Amino acid sequence: MENIVIGTENLKKSYKKGVYAVDGLSFQVKEKRITGFLGPNGAGKSTTIKMLLGLLEPDDGRIEILGNVMKTDSPRIRKYIGFMPELPKFPRYLTGMELLEIYGEFSQMEKNEIRKQAKELLEEVGLGKDMNKKIGNYSKGMQQRLGFAVAFLNNPPLAIMDEPTEGLDPVGMVEIKKLIKQKARDGTTIFLSSHLLKEVEEICDEVIVINRGRLVTSGTVEKVIAEAYNRKIIEIEVDRLGNVPDAIRKLPYVIDVSVENNKIFVELSTDEDVRAIISRTIYENGSLVIGMGYVTETLENAFIELLKNGVNVK
Repeated sequence: MENIVIGTENLKKSYKKGVYAVDGLSFQVKEKRITGFLGPNGAGKSTTIKMLLGLLEPDDGRIEILGNVMKTDSPRIRKYIGFMPELPKFPRYLTGMELLEIYGEFSQMEKNEIRKQAKELLEEVGLGKDMNKKIGNYSKGMQQRLGFAVAFLNNPPLAIMDEPTEGLDPVGMVEIKKLIKQKARDGTTIFLSSHLLKEVEEICDEVIVINRGRLVTSGTVEKVIAEAYNRKIIEIEVDRLGNVPDAIRKLPYVIDVSVENNKIFVELSTDEDVRAIISRTIYENGSLVIGMGYVTETLENAFIELLKNGVNVK
């Protein structure tokens, strides 16, 4: 049985009477997984993260983190959570190394261990040569990297990350994504919020989708994509169209057929592989198949589809 690192049950938070930013939200985050936390602007992600960190108290519901109830044990639990905010703001007069030393002292780490870990982390995030520079001289991307180092000081069992690649150039984004994967392999459970759905699809094992403060769906990336699309689509390129689209439409498992140039898109109601039957139909109608394959849906498209179609909010 997999251990649950974060569990919420019927979580509620309102800022105005009767208007809930988070409205009965229940979900689970499994140990040693990278879980993406997704939702449109105003969905309640930031409010939820603040409650997970003990910065906001829920109006109702329950939060368990690492087997402890957040409401009663929050000061003790927070020691075991690394947090990377969307836009880290650190004292400009400190150096990167000094900042990590202060955070290490807050975490009650041994002095020698603080400096050792801080140096290793700063090297990992590409700030090894800049560790003794004032943070006021750091670029936005460098401050983001520093935020990553702060989050993973003292090897927390859980890291909560809000837009971890914000402000990074493409090279920096690749490096941070590699580090996130490595930290998960090393045993840290990572819960991250990001609006870059391609990035989430690349690095996350599971996703949680919310809207209007409530759960829309959760599960592996593959499960969420499948839930958004209860159909399969085949893309076919032929040498000539002729009567081919009409012939394919007559097949019993075909829902819809659309045409773009010499490409035919066939929406199916079956999970069976029917490409051989479609190929034969095309050949019998005087055309040749140049290429054929299933259309692969993306998490980004699935996310839009889930919200657009108003999938039942749970």
